[in-house]
Parts: sequence; C-alpha cells; structure tokens
Amino acid sequence: MRSGDLTGCQDYASALALGRGAPVDVEAAKTLFQTTCNRGNQAACLSIASMYLEGTFGVTQDLARGVALASDACEHGNANACNAVATTYFDGFQATTKERGALLAAPYLEKACSGGSLRGCANLGQLYAVGLGVAFDQTRAQTLLKKACGGGIRAACDILAKLGSP
Repeated sequence: MRSGDLTGCQDYASALALGRGAPVDVEAAKTLFQTTCNRGNQAACLSIASMYLEGTFGVTQDLARGVALASDACEHGNANACNAVATTYFDGFQATTKERGALLAAPYLEKACSGGSLRGCANLGQLYAVGLGVAFDQTRAQTLLKKACGGGIRAACDILAKLGSP
C-alpha cells in the first residue's frame, strides 16, 4: 500500500462501516482503519479511536484504547483528534470532577484550536468564559468563541449571545 492510497483506504473503510456503496462489514472496516492508521493516515486513526470512544459499529467501548489512539493522532497533527481526547477527559475519563476533567482537556483543546478545529476553539472558549481548567479570561473566551461562531459553530454563537457579545 503506497502512501497515496491511504486516503482511498480510509474512504473505503468508512464505506464498509456505514454500508455506503458496499455491504456493511464492520470487522473489515475496523481492520482497514487500523492498517491505514498504522501507515500514517491520521483520519483513519481518529475513525478507529472514535469507534472505541463511542462504542459504535459493534466495537465494545474502550475509553483507554480510544484515548490512546486519538492522542497519537493529535500528536501527529489531527486537530479533531485533539478535540476528541479533550471531550473524553472533560466527560469524566480519568477525572473525578469537572475541574479535573477541564484541566486534562485544556491542553488538548489548545492544540485542537491552534490546529484548526473550530469545535476545539468553541470548547476552549467555554472553559475561558467560566474559568474552568484555565484562568478566567473573558477576552480570550470571546476571541475563541467569535472564531468558532464565524466558522459556523452555532453553539459558540449561542454562548456569545449569553455573554452579551456582539
């Protein structure tokens, strides 16, 4: 498999998982996602990580495995994977309180937002707006939320409205 084939493999694995243009074959999809991930396609790494994080497509939920896969994809530049890790931590993985979850999530949200994930910017903006896991900073919150809102993240627009920001 050449590196140029990886996007096609990722697409085919998605088709197998969803039954789009091919019969549903979750095991083949999972194997193909993993193989494609192992060869450097970070979108495939996020896809298989999501299967473990969410327990979808017949895969037993395994948060530790999902976070490990998504963290690796994040470290290799997949901003959406960074957001997935942050969301998992914020939702309570390895954290007994929302504060602890936010502390674990914040660095991943910084990477997500700086890497181009508008959802990461929206999530980070929310943390700054209330000072959860980061220092309270209304200006930074509004900057991040405006960026996300301008990119079409409706939840960011709603939060801006609640903050009284134009």
